Amino acid sequence: MAPSLRIKVISYLLFLPCLVASATSNRRQDPSLPSTVFIPLKLNSNQRYLVQIHVSSQPFTFALSTSTGYSVIAGTDCLTCNVGSTLDISPTSALGFQNLSIFAGFADGTIVQEDCQLEKNDGAAWNWTNQRLIAANQSNLFSPQVSGILGLGDNGRDRNFEATVLGNWLSKNPTQANVSYGLALNAPLEASEDGGEFHWLRPNNASFEEPVVWKPLIPANTSTTQYDSFVQMDTYSFDGEGASISGPLDLLAVIDPFTSSIFFPQDQARAIYGAIPGSSPHLTLSTSTAYSVPCDAKMKLTLVFGELSVSLDERKLVRRAQDTCYGTIEEWASPSANEYLLGSTFVSSIYLIYQGSSSSSSYGFANRKEPISELTLLAIIGIGMGVIGFVLAIIIATYLITRSYLKRRLSNKSITYEPFDLYRHLTNPDSDPFIPRPFLPSPSPSPPPLPDWWSTSHISMPPTPSPNSAPVPNATRHSKTSSAQYAARPRRPSEASDIPNWAQVDGLSSPLLQQTGSSNEARALFIQLHPSSSTHHGTSTFYTLTLPVSPMTLSHSHSNSNSHEDGTSPPPYLENEIPRH
Repeated sequence: MAPSLRIKVISYLLFLPCLVASATSNRRQDPSLPSTVFIPLKLNSNQRYLVQIHVSSQPFTFALSTSTGYSVIAGTDCLTCNVGSTLDISPTSALGFQNLSIFAGFADGTIVQEDCQLEKNDGAAWNWTNQRLIAANQSNLFSPQVSGILGLGDNGRDRNFEATVLGNWLSKNPTQANVSYGLALNAPLEASEDGGEFHWLRPNNASFEEPVVWKPLIPANTSTTQYDSFVQMDTYSFDGEGASISGPLDLLAVIDPFTSSIFFPQDQARAIYGAIPGSSPHLTLSTSTAYSVPCDAKMKLTLVFGELSVSLDERKLVRRAQDTCYGTIEEWASPSANEYLLGSTFVSSIYLIYQGSSSSSSYGFANRKEPISELTLLAIIGIGMGVIGFVLAIIIATYLITRSYLKRRLSNKSITYEPFDLYRHLTNPDSDPFIPRPFLPSPSPSPPPLPDWWSTSHISMPPTPSPNSAPVPNATRHSKTSSAQYAARPRRPSEASDIPNWAQVDGLSSPLLQQTGSSNEARALFIQLHPSSSTHHGTSTFYTLTLPVSPMTLSHSHSNSNSHEDGTSPPPYLENEIPRH
């Protein structure tokens, strides 16, 4: 995709809502007005703008002209027409005789009335009936590519508006006050066959910019048969490499794309080429003289219509023919000719609007805007929706891929439990503040004294032959033993005075006994937990904690409350202790 096209598409996408709103509002404006009929135009080798029209079911190629309101077609008896298609007419269908002159061209023939079909850009046809045509029996206006002239003028020179295509449509639509059309022409380039568009019955608002400068059409003098009407051009200016020229005011101009050149009176044309070094008259025809100019000449012509100034530079004012370059501006061959004729080089630089009736007509001049037809607008909307859908698809795909990746990562991640060293945390609670401590010092005061039978026992641990020793035998539980059997033993001094004597585990308060054993023997703690639940009332659970430097092992025995003689419950007697691993 070319960069300019990319920029254009991006601009359309950015302003897509505005374009849709504008197109919608344009369609809703004044529903009583007719819709625009889009007619495609083609350029031939003579830089004339062509349309396809079927006359009595025969296809013909017509060239556009705004200098006349008459439409002309080659008849079968025209020996000088030099065309491929001619209209076969019956002598009894003739409605009269008419001659016509356009510039150096002419056409003479009988007037006939035929039904016509104008080919639209979608391939369909716009039909109208009983159109008056001049069936030429002699003419020099035609060529093998052109077999007719479609007149878009108002026939101002002989006041016969009803004979025009414009008058025919108004006669069939009496509720309409006037008829309109617009011309959006492409530049007359030999390398292109795309001539632009003819907007019949209503100008296309998407093809021009406001404001529109309106100039009334001035009917031509009846003594001339060259043009139907004129418009007033305010002035012009020219900037060349040798000098700058300011033209006179209030000039009469003819607007017609039938020719590509621009024609000036002799004195004005000679002043312009006098400002271009190296220019000279080159070719003189029956109606005008053309000038040769240096191919690298720089120039600018500005034509002024009210508030609109139309500037043409050397890209449109210089034409190359092999090794020679010619100026688009020509001078009239007749020194008495004082009108200015602005051909398709000028018309293709603006948007030209016609609006008129049998009583008055006007031309509207406006700056061109890139046209956006309904089909183009639908294409832009489709592209926009496709881009939005693509972005949403990327977002959804990214979400699903990320979600799947995180899910697989979490499912494959192994959870490692770090062993909890109870002895290290009891002896040094602040050793690692980032590891939670299950035993926290209680703010409660010292517990009541323990009964005589509750004491610390010294338990010798037999050596373990290997880490993979046999399962630990269950501790033997004794019930209803006499108090003499559990005579109080003298307590040993605490070998770890920094161990707190009160701890709280999951809401269960318990006195924490002193450790036993020497440094090379197993150390054990007895903890009695008193559940608060009424369903476990009278039941105590005793834990023997063996606390070597390695991770602890824990065994417990559960005993029913068998009251001693002093009313307290004795601890279980452990005949076997868990060997140290």
